[in-house]
Amino acid sequence: MIRIPGEFIGYGGARELGSFQTIVVAENEEMAWDIATYCDVWERIPWKVDNVQIFPKTPVTANGNHSPG
Repeated sequence: MIRIPGEFIGYGGARELGSFQTIVVAENEEMAWDIATYCDVWERIPWKVDNVQIFPKTPVTANGNHSPG
């Protein structure tokens, strides 16, 4: 899942209220961002996101293992 600030998608550089998110399938964060730049389906979320956020499906835990997911 990738979340971005509203101004990334606002028409003509106008600031959109809230933020946007989309889901992509990729091997790493860099590939996820690249795929997302071509995605034309973004869900509006009602809260403000200040920076690009990329969430892996199986985040690494404190002990270095991947959590189930």
